[in-house]
Amino acid sequence: RNLAYKNGGAVYAREASIKVDHCSFDNNYCGQATTLFGYGGGICLEYSNAVIERNYFTLNSSTGVGGGLSWEYSDPSVVANHFYDNYSALGGGFTCMRSSGTRPIVNNLVEANSSLFFGGGIAVLETTMPFTNNTIVANFSGAGGGLYFNANSFSVFKNCVGWDNY
Repeated sequence: RNLAYKNGGAVYAREASIKVDHCSFDNNYCGQATTLFGYGGGICLEYSNAVIERNYFTLNSSTGVGGGLSWEYSDPSVVANHFYDNYSALGGGFTCMRSSGTRPIVNNLVEANSSLFFGGGIAVLETTMPFTNNTIVANFSGAGGGLYFNANSFSVFKNCVGWDNY
């Protein structure tokens, strides 16, 4: 139940190499509804090489991108997390933006998240990161219920499951 005026409802990391392991992020919020878009309702990473492993992101929201998690100009390792019932304008579960990395986005469950505009589960914006063994189910959005990709997104998805997204 944390609140941030702009970025990272619970955690904001800029130019940091942090590890977040076995934590729960519940009911966090960032941004201002009318004046300022928030990034990362649970966690926001900028220019960071973080390790985000085995965490639960539930009922987090942002006014901009990434209800549970967002990263920009970063190369995080995002492994075995559960994103459930998060909300944002773009990327209800999580959003990756302007990032070119080789670290894995692997074994995550992205379930029952929603967004107002794009990417109910995941929004991939100008990103070339690899995604492997992720399950994206029962998410909702105006466009791209499970996944949304914009121009200049060249991420590779291997062995991922997308099911029952709307």
